[in-house]
Amino acid sequence: MFEFSVQNDKGEALELTDNPNYNVVKITGLTPAGCTINTAAATGMDGEELNSIRINKRNITITIIPEYPIEENRNALYRYFPEKKKIRLFYENDTRSVYIDGYVESMEIDLFVMRETFQISILCPNPFFVDTQETGVFSCVPEIRLLEFPYSAEDMEMSEIATGGFTLNNTGTVPSGALFHVSITAPTESLTIYTDSGFLGIKEHLQAFDNVYIRTTTKEKAIWLERGGTVTNLLPKRVSGMTWAQVEPGANHYRVEVDTPTGYIMDVTYRVLYEGV
Repeated sequence: MFEFSVQNDKGEALELTDNPNYNVVKITGLTPAGCTINTAAATGMDGEELNSIRINKRNITITIIPEYPIEENRNALYRYFPEKKKIRLFYENDTRSVYIDGYVESMEIDLFVMRETFQISILCPNPFFVDTQETGVFSCVPEIRLLEFPYSAEDMEMSEIATGGFTLNNTGTVPSGALFHVSITAPTESLTIYTDSGFLGIKEHLQAFDNVYIRTTTKEKAIWLERGGTVTNLLPKRVSGMTWAQVEPGANHYRVEVDTPTGYIMDVTYRVLYEGV
């Protein structure tokens, strides 16, 4: 079983699968979107060389039969599927609950038949489904408490520093951009976050209670500092060779380097993405 609903640009939602006013006959475009593979022939070589690969936009088509009163229910669909406006589609089955944003390309219907049938085409520029129930928030606290009061043992360690780094497990199937938020608790002249694919780093005098944000999401990349209510762009302060690390599916390893080993607290916020349902 599955549930399917739509939300228009005004935030109004319409449930379609458990609605006596509509009969959803068919939905296509829910499986992984296709990709475009660009190759080029090389002189004197067999086969071709790979130039680039990219995932195409997603095209979801919905076939709906409005029930009686047909005219009233048909006009309601115009309201929830407005052309040129952004809409959000929600889909839930036994294993996943996701949404995807798109734009209505067309609504085709024959008004002069006994059984009117809508075919709605929706284009999704970002082809990946987003988990509705799990927004990844991963906390990195450098000082690990080893015991809690009250206690009676002697010569026991109170805490230890997580010098080995931190491991984030992304349950999605697609790499996701992230927002790295680092709260500074002790002065430092630099901040570096080492990842499996490189590092994120800035050179800047940072004070206690500063908040540094690094966003690695495609088309939204940014670095800024919040200090005492003032926001400062730190993009020019990034270290040469810095990579805009993504949160990859599976295990992701992080290690934070500042002047004081325990002089920070970091949160990593990311979206859990899927290729299809």
